[in-house]
Amino acid sequence: MVENHIYLTSLPEAIKSNTTDTIALLTESENRPEAWGNDIFHGMAQGVEVQIFYGEDFDRNTNDCEIELMQLFQTNGWRIANSRPHILDPDTNQVIKVFFVGKNKLI
Repeated sequence: MVENHIYLTSLPEAIKSNTTDTIALLTESENRPEAWGNDIFHGMAQGVEVQIFYGEDFDRNTNDCEIELMQLFQTNGWRIANSRPHILDPDTNQVIKVFFVGKNKLI
């Protein structure tokens, strides 16, 4: 079984060259005041960029996995803001997927 890793904000140097494991990187993509009234904000627009670097031996259907992950975000109050097409990293030959999720938090 392939071990999977999830990282926040940045990838450790030791992981950057790892093409065996499937790695996910979550980074903040938006965090701005919103829901203005009387010059006071009453909410925050929050966003996360999700990058998935598939391991060389990943043997599941990537689309099915991504849909399942997006549905998990949706179930937890996030909306899918953008889903980019798969790309192939020219240096590592890894398949990479990037999508963005967001939600509005009232305060």
